[in-house]
Amino acid sequence: MTPRTIEQNDAIRKQRIAQIRNTAVEVFLDKGMQMEMGDIARKPD
Repeated sequence: MTPRTIEQNDAIRKQRIAQIRNTAVEVFLDKGMQMEMGDIARKPD
C-alpha cells in the first residue's frame, strides 16, 4: 500500500472539517445554546 499524497490528505481533511461543521449545525439547531462539544462527537453519521 502506498502512502497518501499531500493532495489526498488535504482532501480528506477538508471533508472531515465539513462533516464536523455540518454536524455542529444540526446539533445547534436541535439543542440551541445548551449543546456541548460532546454532543457533536456522539452524533451518529
